[in-house]
Formats: sequence, structure tokens, C-alpha cells
Amino acid sequence: GASAFYATTALSSVDLSSLETIPEQCFQNSSISSVKLGKGLKHIGACAFANYNDSGLKSITLPEGLLTIGYLAFRGEIESMHIPSTVEYIGTEALSNNWLYNQPTQQGVWYFGKVAYAYDNRVAGVSALNIKEGTVSISDGFAAESLRQTLRTLSLPSSLKAIGVVTGEADNAIRYDGAFL
Repeated sequence: GASAFYATTALSSVDLSSLETIPEQCFQNSSISSVKLGKGLKHIGACAFANYNDSGLKSITLPEGLLTIGYLAFRGEIESMHIPSTVEYIGTEALSNNWLYNQPTQQGVWYFGKVAYAYDNRVAGVSALNIKEGTVSISDGFAAESLRQTLRTLSLPSSLKAIGVVTGEADNAIRYDGAFL
């Protein structure tokens, strides 16, 4: 369950290929450098792989079929990541800035899977923003300070299902399709 392997400093690799859900804080602050994930994985919980000690995962490929990534799930030093097209929700600050700032944006927006994840605060002066068709959710904390000051017009696609929190909060966690994020 939650925090099951929190701060396990000797653990270096783990095979999670049979899991549908990786619970919140499961491997937070652990030293794992290799993770095997299976195609049946649907949810990654809040802080599941977050690492504030400059150790742990540096690279990960998330499988097709994954639906949700909880807040702060990969916060830390990840340098390489693949996010599949099936992802429908990504929580606040779920992705490492080391990796994020090297990814391309569209009109200043980082899109991953079916999610408008965040607005790049390095892009200033935008007064109109069109969220692209096919987007099903906009992550919490989407609007960077630079956008908050200048945005006048916002166009949302007909595909959009959720903005921010998906189904309610409980101790900073969100429940999506039965899984805490």
C-alpha cells in the first residue's frame, strides 16, 4: 500500500509488471534506478516515485494503457521519460522540471497524452490561448504567472472532460477511477 517502500535506500530495481496501480508514496525517496512496468498499469499514485535526494530513477518509459499520473509522482531528477498517448490525467508538479523544460510546447502549452499539463512560464505576452482538440483534462496549477497576467481569451475543446481535480480531494490526494492519485 501507500508508503510501502518509502525511503528504501538499498533497493536498486523492482519489477512492477503485474500491477494495475502503484500506490501513493510507494517508492518515494527510495534509491531504485530501474523499474519494469507492465501493460496493465492504469494508475500511478501521488509521490509514487518522487525523490528529493538526487538519487533514484533517471529514466522511465510508461506503458500504453496508463490513464493517470498522480501529483508529484515523478518529482525529482528524471532526465528521460516517455508518457503514452493514453494518459488522461496528470497531477500538479508530477513531472521533473529537469525533463519538462527540454520538451517542446505548442503555443506555450506542454501536452502529454490527452492532457494539457502546464503552461511554460518562459513564454510571455499571450492574450489568447486555444487548448487543442483531443485534450480531455487540464492539470491543476496549469496557468503560469506569465499567463495569469496576460490571458484575455481561452478556447476549450469539445473533448475536455475535466479542469484540475478529477473527482474530489482527500488529504491532498485525488481519487480517479478508484485509485488515489
